Parts: sequence; C-alpha cells; structure tokens
Amino acid sequence: MRQAAIAGLEELGLVVDAELNAARSDGARIISPEYARVAVAVVPTDEELEIARQSYALVRGTDAPDGTAREALVRSAEGSNE
Repeated sequence: MRQAAIAGLEELGLVVDAELNAARSDGARIISPEYARVAVAVVPTDEELEIARQSYALVRGTDAPDGTAREALVRSAEGSNE
C-alpha cells in the first residue's frame, strides 16, 4: 500500500525500501533507504480513537474552558449562525 502511494514519485526523491517497509514495528520508523533524497516515515496512528476523543470533548464542551465549542454545536444544530 505504501509503495503504491508513492509510485511514480521516485524522481522527486521518494523511495521505499521493501525490507524496511515489510518490517513490523509499533513505533514510528523510516522506510526509505539511506540514499533517498526524502525520508519516508511510517507513524502509527489510531484515527478512530482520536475522532472519538475529539467528538466526546466537543459534546461535553471540554475542548474550550468556556464551553464555546459546545455552544457553537448547539447553535448549529438549531440552525442559528449567531
């Protein structure tokens, strides 16, 4: 998948090392060879968890000390843009 994502970009310096790409790791790592002009990194993420956390904070109004995010959400739900 990663190699396909950058296929055709070798001229720009983007190259993936097949062995580094195939290696399993829980942490961030570089998967480009040392000679590459651009470093290609893999950074593990959990997008679903982050979306859930931000949604929860928004609904609770905890993403802003004064609850303005929650107020904006309520106004939006009511169809008001004040």
